[in-house]
Amino acid sequence: MSRLLPPNRVLLLGLLLLLLTIGTPVAQASTPGVLITEVMAANTSTVADDRGSYSDWIELHNPTDMPVSLAGYTLTDDPAEPTKWSLPVTTLAPGAFLVIWASGVDQVTPEGWHTSFRLSRSGDYVGLFDPDGQLVDAVTFEERQADVSLGRLGTVSDQWMAFPIPTPGAPNSTAPTAGPTAPALVMTPASGFFVGPLTVHLESPVPGSVVYYTLDGVDPTVGGQEYTAPLAVTETTVLRAVALQAGAPVSTVTTATYLVGEPSSLPVLSLITDPAHLWSAGMGIHTHSPERGREWERPVTVQWLSPAGELDFSVGAGLRIHGGWSRTESAKQSFRLYFRGQYGASGLEHPLFGTAPGQTYDHLVLRGGYNDGWPCDDVPWCQGEAVYVRDQLVRDLHRAMGQVAARGRWVALYLNGVYWGLYNLTERIDENFLVKHFDAGAWYAHSPSGELVPGSAYRWHLFAEWLTGTDLSVAAQYEQAVRLLDIENFTSYFLLNIWAQNQDWPDRNWIVARPRAGPDRRWRFLAWDAEATFTNEENTFERVVTGGTQLGQMFASLLQNAQYRTYFADQVERHLAGVLASESVRSRLTALAAELRPVIAAEAARWRPEQEPATTVAQWEAALERLSDSLTANGQRLRHLSDLEKLREQAPPRSLPEAMALLPPDTRIALLVGFPTVLAKGDTAVVAHLAARGAKVNVIGIDYAGHHDPAKVAASHDLLLISSSIRALDTAARYAQTTTPVIFWEPLLLEATRVPLSPWGGTRSEQTAIRIAGADHPITAGLPTDQPLRAVSQPDTLSVAYPHSGPGVQVLAMHVLGNGDAALMVAEAGAELSNGQPAQARTVFLFWHHDTFRWSTGAAVRLFDRAVDWALGLPPPGGVGESDPWPEPCSHPGSTLPTFDPTAVGSSCG
Repeated sequence: MSRLLPPNRVLLLGLLLLLLTIGTPVAQASTPGVLITEVMAANTSTVADDRGSYSDWIELHNPTDMPVSLAGYTLTDDPAEPTKWSLPVTTLAPGAFLVIWASGVDQVTPEGWHTSFRLSRSGDYVGLFDPDGQLVDAVTFEERQADVSLGRLGTVSDQWMAFPIPTPGAPNSTAPTAGPTAPALVMTPASGFFVGPLTVHLESPVPGSVVYYTLDGVDPTVGGQEYTAPLAVTETTVLRAVALQAGAPVSTVTTATYLVGEPSSLPVLSLITDPAHLWSAGMGIHTHSPERGREWERPVTVQWLSPAGELDFSVGAGLRIHGGWSRTESAKQSFRLYFRGQYGASGLEHPLFGTAPGQTYDHLVLRGGYNDGWPCDDVPWCQGEAVYVRDQLVRDLHRAMGQVAARGRWVALYLNGVYWGLYNLTERIDENFLVKHFDAGAWYAHSPSGELVPGSAYRWHLFAEWLTGTDLSVAAQYEQAVRLLDIENFTSYFLLNIWAQNQDWPDRNWIVARPRAGPDRRWRFLAWDAEATFTNEENTFERVVTGGTQLGQMFASLLQNAQYRTYFADQVERHLAGVLASESVRSRLTALAAELRPVIAAEAARWRPEQEPATTVAQWEAALERLSDSLTANGQRLRHLSDLEKLREQAPPRSLPEAMALLPPDTRIALLVGFPTVLAKGDTAVVAHLAARGAKVNVIGIDYAGHHDPAKVAASHDLLLISSSIRALDTAARYAQTTTPVIFWEPLLLEATRVPLSPWGGTRSEQTAIRIAGADHPITAGLPTDQPLRAVSQPDTLSVAYPHSGPGVQVLAMHVLGNGDAALMVAEAGAELSNGQPAQARTVFLFWHHDTFRWSTGAAVRLFDRAVDWALGLPPPGGVGESDPWPEPCSHPGSTLPTFDPTAVGSSCG
């Protein structure tokens, strides 16, 4: 039963105590008509504004039952200058909330209001004044934590609290917290293992406060029961408690995990969070397991108990669901842990993996083992073959081969006091991981599921297309490849996965990375998600080199070189005599199995409840034995690849694709955007790509006051690109009606440019590919018409429109899943548009969002390049173009835009 302090206690000491615990916020209100209800002064990733930036924000609220006109109201961050920024003329409806971005942009559009000032994370003032210059409401605050807002407790009270889960545009309904300097509540005993029942005592550190507690993970601030006597704990329990005074927390929330009668030979990782964060219909991440991103991250307390029952640490973190297919197919989800300042410490510092010093972690992954565990009965290679160790074994082997790999260990996971099973705790591969394990300070990292570091996809696909499109039998070309690719790493990675018969690879489940700067900027592969290994596949090598995947094509391209074939064969023999020797691998397998054997019965009871645990454990032992027996055959299959003649015969002939060609010298392109001061990431990628092709790209912000002359801009450029960040349709139309070729990124502007399409409408869909419909046009000539062309590597908004085109307008590509919706349209100069309007110049309409260009695969990038060439009137490509496969961004004086150094590969920007 939920129980909070009665209202009469709120009036006495609340404000004074809050001043001592949450950074001295002071609020006042002269009228109840409009209130400042929440402010965010350190928005790093909570919510993006209409420009895609993480601006700070101020929330206003009308708590009355009457509408309130905001005409003449002003906001300021300086009490001496009350009229600093005027609110637009609008009416705030009864009960409504209004979010205003404190971005400093000083702009008002239908998409967002932006003040002329910003808020300071180190402390600031926000004041709201009425048309008569009278103070309506104000709040003063000291230094704020990142992504933690400051808001009124219960939205309308005079008590201001910190909210780890901000609620912009909604009531402050989440659990508030005391400030970072608030004292901790005392629990006796602390977390640990207990043979039988125990008695727990709670003590408040603040005289006159009342202790509230919960036993189900709910935050005691909002759902606690009053503590009146010591608590009897008879079974495994999670306890959370807080000291409240005047309805507000005056201590930190203290958490304990009591494991009663449940000893463990493995460390216990206990996760405690409000059950609603996991299971509720509206916000539960387990209920909505396919959802991704920061908005689907929930606060959690993470506790680590050693096998001896000692509590090694208890920290706050962010919890998300992790994984791909398992998100929708498995009840045993994998998780990610994010250690941020928002939840406490900005990193977890603890020797999780061995005793090496300096182990600090920003992210960790808890792998549930979907493809190598008992919840995966629907997976063919998993049925009856689950052993739980495959992925850890492969990563350990790659490390033993001299490569960097994510470290891992086994833990017993408890979720709100419920045993959740056996999990493999691993490092997460991201830029922090790479900086930690390599001698380089900044990295690019990419995987088939998307970028691990922003800006990586373009550079990876550019290199991959160069490698697969280059004749590496030529010695000079192969030497270039060796300078761009860590051949030892690449070879060990490939032969390891071939030897292990990885069936869920190489079309997925790989990570590639390289340093951004420095003398060694080679691409390196890291083993990840190898659960579908040791599957008795007869010829993994043949499937990989002939399967048409990007990595397979790269491998096949390298095999054209005789020097590489010899090197690969030598590496096969080297590793089969060392790390991959059958007895050596069996020794590692035996050690991993020994760790799991004491706890495998508990895992069987948890995730195979329909069968006696003893039977399931016997099946596990038998599957381990079969895996061990298969190692000899794996080595024999791999050894065949050390026969140079057979290796040469198996290497498929290469048909080299078109590579990215440089544009003619002095090609001038204007990219028209809505907000040039903060360029969208997609637009940045477009600029970088065109600059890499040798174009001079000018980014021009369309001024809503009409200061730019479209005719002059068009006359000084060879091509106009209109970004979908533009919302001023009439202004954009004037650029499109010039005699300079133009490319649109999406059909938001089609009506304004008089293209005969039905009104635009957006739809959220997982349409990630398009098929070519007009294979005879120069843009699409030679591209496959019988299969989808990957456009982006993750879901995005694609627009729906049906063409009713006049003469000269051609539809070249269609959505695969869009029932014939246009995906790529072109119009020659003079082509008839709507109302008989002729196109003044060549026009291209690209029906995928401009921001997805940074995620686009090589095929879609090539389609864009051909569209650019056609619009410029260049001849279609006749073969492999010449280009630098490794362009690097440079900073040039007076420029805030990315450009590229066209000098030799491996050089630094001059």
